[in-house]
Amino acid sequence: SDINDLKDYKPVSLGVYVIETMYQMKHPDRFKNPLQTLSGRYTFLINCPYFEDAVSITRDYFEEKNNIYGITREDYLYAGVVNDQSYYDEMNELCEKLLEDWNYSDSSSLHRVFHSASEYYGFLTHKTACDKRFSNEKPLPKVQWIRDQINAGYYLNWLENEDDREIVMIESGPNRPVMRFLRIELEYLGKKIIYLSDEDMTEGQSADRLLEIVESAPACDRPVLGPTVMIDNLGIYGDLRKYLERLSGKIPRIQKHLLALARLGDYQTYISGIYCMDAHEAVNRKPSKRFSVIIPARNSAQTLRYTLMSVLDQTYKGDYEVIISDNSTSGNPDVYALCKEQDDPRIRYIKTPRNLHLPKSFEYAYLHAEGEYVTALGSDDGMLPWALEIIDEVVSKYPDEQIIQWERGFYAWPGFNGGQQNQFVIPRAYKRDDYRAYYRDTNDYLAHVLNDPQDMYKLPMLYINSCFRRDYLQTLIERTGRLWDGMCQDIYMGLVTAAIMPKVLNVEMSLTIAGMSSGSVGAKANFGRQTNEEFEQTLIWADMPDADLRI
Repeated sequence: SDINDLKDYKPVSLGVYVIETMYQMKHPDRFKNPLQTLSGRYTFLINCPYFEDAVSITRDYFEEKNNIYGITREDYLYAGVVNDQSYYDEMNELCEKLLEDWNYSDSSSLHRVFHSASEYYGFLTHKTACDKRFSNEKPLPKVQWIRDQINAGYYLNWLENEDDREIVMIESGPNRPVMRFLRIELEYLGKKIIYLSDEDMTEGQSADRLLEIVESAPACDRPVLGPTVMIDNLGIYGDLRKYLERLSGKIPRIQKHLLALARLGDYQTYISGIYCMDAHEAVNRKPSKRFSVIIPARNSAQTLRYTLMSVLDQTYKGDYEVIISDNSTSGNPDVYALCKEQDDPRIRYIKTPRNLHLPKSFEYAYLHAEGEYVTALGSDDGMLPWALEIIDEVVSKYPDEQIIQWERGFYAWPGFNGGQQNQFVIPRAYKRDDYRAYYRDTNDYLAHVLNDPQDMYKLPMLYINSCFRRDYLQTLIERTGRLWDGMCQDIYMGLVTAAIMPKVLNVEMSLTIAGMSSGSVGAKANFGRQTNEEFEQTLIWADMPDADLRI
């Protein structure tokens, strides 16, 4: 009863289900199959190192009760519960056999073990090669949840198409036979391979070799496969960090030798393929307007209508554009219909070429901007009527500044967070024609964030509270090797800007309003779920995103 009482607290911790399962195991006469309690939660259990003991206990329980439930050990592996050295042992044993005799039977077994071990990129490579080699045999099963892993679309596009880019394979750790067999499969698929092994060179020598590869073709972008721990270690080496970026998601420490997907080379070439555009040309484009206001939107026409009204109703009478970048789900035309309805020549509607993760959605929109100065709003934010006029005055007085920051207000939309709805906050009292411009040392930003993480929203985020001169795009490429990155477009860019700029010009005037609605991505990330069903649906979405969602 005490365990059931814990379930009244939402969201329910995974630990509660582990405790319940272990309790049921101690009372086999009362419970038919305790492992059913963990049904559907295996992935989250296995990816949490704190539950290693529970994993071991449930595995031992399974071994003891195997005959009762009629489940094979492979079925249990397939469910993703077992997570120990047996993964590597089975994979390596099968790969060693296949290196001598590439046959269908052992290939089918390896396919199953790759799936069981969550060896995503080994699985995708192996299936693609086997479908070609054993075309007369029964096709190996396609598992959608693996194809839907983060950036699997990037790898599959290279793997399944006539793409002449070389792949860099890094052999290290306990999975050498796996890497060597995958090399055979990729060669069979006609892929060009640059193969590195820590048997031949140290980690530092591998980093130097990767830099040589970049320097030999600076405009190229190549996929990279290697153990997660090796990819992460190489990614912090000097100049290499600008060119080597892990694309696969977080992997628990107990799975650190599973393969990670990375990219090596020019970032602008990489995103050009994703966005179906020339990112080099976009970064170097000469401005044709004074300002660009970009508004990425996703299924948000209801609030976007009012955001648009605020941006179009400006006292500034100069030349500016409003870019609506529509990242809505397939079949939702509402944002497009709203832009058509407005029928305003300042509005430029663009549609993302695929579903994009939030930072990439912003990045795609920024690359289309034609303004000399660029700022961004969310589709439930607002711009005060005097905003562009004041920004124009400030940048005219300080033409050498790449970043301009200002104060912002806050508004909670109806229906947002219960009692907070309809709240409207302006930071201080202002006089329209009396504002102060001053410089703030960026070390001060970082010190405040370290002292109080809530100050992160006061960083120069290049969104809602700041704008940038478009040549800052070139500064970002030169200093970091990338543009928009990280898990969220605002805090990441605020930290990057604070790290690479010595000071930022601030304007003591509220120019924009940060809105929070039920459709806000940030609000959804921070808002607690009210029921088990809501919480579990969130977990399923986080674990199995759309194939291109987080590309």
